[in-house]
Amino acid sequence: YDGVGYTGTLEAIAFVRTSEPHSRWLGQKFHEGEEEENFNLVVARKNYLDVVSFPKFELLYTLQQDSDTINALAVFPDGHRVVTGAEDSFVRVWCLKTRTQLCCWKAGKYGVTAVDVSPDGTKIAAGSSAGDASVWSLDTRKEIYNSNDGRTVRWNIADVKFLPGGKSLLASQGYMNCWSFEEGGKSFHVEGGAKITIHGDRVFSSLGTENHKKCKILVRSLETQDEEFRLEGHTGQVNQVIVTPDGSRLISSSDDGTLKIWSLGTGQEEATISGNGRGIHSIILSPDGSRIISCDGACIKLWSLETREEQACYMGAPEGFQDQSMRRSAAEVTLKG
Repeated sequence: YDGVGYTGTLEAIAFVRTSEPHSRWLGQKFHEGEEEENFNLVVARKNYLDVVSFPKFELLYTLQQDSDTINALAVFPDGHRVVTGAEDSFVRVWCLKTRTQLCCWKAGKYGVTAVDVSPDGTKIAAGSSAGDASVWSLDTRKEIYNSNDGRTVRWNIADVKFLPGGKSLLASQGYMNCWSFEEGGKSFHVEGGAKITIHGDRVFSSLGTENHKKCKILVRSLETQDEEFRLEGHTGQVNQVIVTPDGSRLISSSDDGTLKIWSLGTGQEEATISGNGRGIHSIILSPDGSRIISCDGACIKLWSLETREEQACYMGAPEGFQDQSMRRSAAEVTLKG
């Protein structure tokens, strides 16, 4: 990293749309064969949102909130709006087409650590450092549900996810709880950990020991909550897990500085990608599903899913992507594939 030293500058990444969504597109699920030029990358950096072209990684514009660090980021089903959760305990909704903040509200007494958007785009979920998860109406900005029943909660909420149908909320904080806030929703309490991913009829969550020396990924049936198997191999906290569109592979990122690719058919590790030098906390797949985009707090890297080779590296800086000394231009890096 040549002495850059901007640890923690880049907090989260997500894809958003540059064009109207295809009828089969929903959130981060892309229509097969759609051009990558239809998408931009949003990067949460301190109290900024950098909107960057993909795959050229040129800064298009920056949105700024008026206070503390952005901790969490989620994309609406229309692909043009995002919601952020910040250390100042506020949830903010942004429109990227108009480049404006649409609304904001205080979602508790403490920092917002996780956010999600309901499948119909009408509700926002927020997890806090106080250990409670809440659901809010986007229209009224009124709280619909709060998981806090007056208990003193030990752990932050690490992640929140709406279940398909939008009637239940899944939250993790050292274990995994599911709360029903509408009739017909699910409720359960199972072993779990940090980040959650839902794909098809399965839910994936990370689980680590107190010193994070033996970390696992749990694979469960969403219908029965039964554990199907565990993926073991990381030696640091597992920060995020994502599943390929066809459901055949899982990719995980960890504080041990590696990405791992797992077969969900066999439950075995296929490959380990090293070379980050620091913990990786955010990963997403490119719109065509062929590349992994990873973020370690100081840079964003592109990797081939098939060859596991690094294809590009873009450095972050406090001034953002405008600082050419901190970012290789598209002319300097040839993107393979």
